[in-house]
Amino acid sequence: GYYGRGNPGDEALMEAAVRAVLGAGCVPVVATDDPSSVPPGVGTVPRTAFFGLWALRAVSLCDAVLFGGGGIFQDATSLRSLLFYANLALRAKARRKSLFLLAQGVGPLRRRISRRLVREVFEAADMADVRDERSRDLLVEIGVSPSKVTVSADLSFLLAGEGSGLRVERRKGIALFPRAVKEREALMAVAEGVAKAAEDLGLPLRLVPFQRGVDERSVEEMATLAPRAKRCLPPSDWRAAAGEVASSELAVCVRLHALAFAAMSGTPAVAIPYDPKVEALAEYLGVPCTTDLRMVSSSEVYQAVIGAWEKRRELAERMISKCSMLRARAEEAVGRLKQSLMRGGDGGIE
Repeated sequence: GYYGRGNPGDEALMEAAVRAVLGAGCVPVVATDDPSSVPPGVGTVPRTAFFGLWALRAVSLCDAVLFGGGGIFQDATSLRSLLFYANLALRAKARRKSLFLLAQGVGPLRRRISRRLVREVFEAADMADVRDERSRDLLVEIGVSPSKVTVSADLSFLLAGEGSGLRVERRKGIALFPRAVKEREALMAVAEGVAKAAEDLGLPLRLVPFQRGVDERSVEEMATLAPRAKRCLPPSDWRAAAGEVASSELAVCVRLHALAFAAMSGTPAVAIPYDPKVEALAEYLGVPCTTDLRMVSSSEVYQAVIGAWEKRRELAERMISKCSMLRARAEEAVGRLKQSLMRGGDGGIE
């Protein structure tokens, strides 16, 4: 996965995947850019150092390779990233290793080579599991057999109830969790709409940079249109990030896992999607969702926040209910993974 880059969502996925492997009686080794983010006692290898040679060596020495959640099979961020992960997966199968794809998000796939590589990876996998129906539909569209793919849920839902402050009794104000994008006008529209809604509702506003080293600049720019808002420091880990969400009366989420953490804590939320995965989760949870971040207007953001606030109790109850369903789906997928890891033979550990 995309581990060790200061993204609380990815670190939550990593911890859930590590627990699954340990639960099967196996010894996990995590490919990460930050060994300190890995649970104590778990081995690590550099994820991308020396052009990924350490990770490739780890593949040659292990019994199985697990891609534990996340949205790495896409080419919207970069084609190079997709090539890196596809190469690891196909190298694993070439060396007769078991390959498990657990709770993966797939797409967008804008290039022909991307679609071909992803099709090859998922067809070769011993377990091909995705986190939502849109990912499954895209795989089928590019030629993966429908019978090959199972649908579960984002692995972060396995951690529901564990984040710092998730059971807080006192919530305060609106928290906005932005994401760095090239389109500055989009960020300004979001900031203007949320700030106006907070002012009209008489609620304090916090601007929270979700990913350390990435989102701080977005917060600084948004603060120019929301001068009364409190600018927060990036959360130190996924538990602190979950606590930031849970301590809010309403969360405005551009980040996928800010929305997931909102569901876990029953925090009413508004989703502003920058990627289909955010829209997919918002649709399942039944939370208000604006048009794409790059096209949304400040007035649309304002109306979404006001509407969510007016229905916040109903929204919170629905999100908690849906979160329980998603956790059950993730647990079922992890159960299948554990069985495969323990049984040996094809698709297992010999």
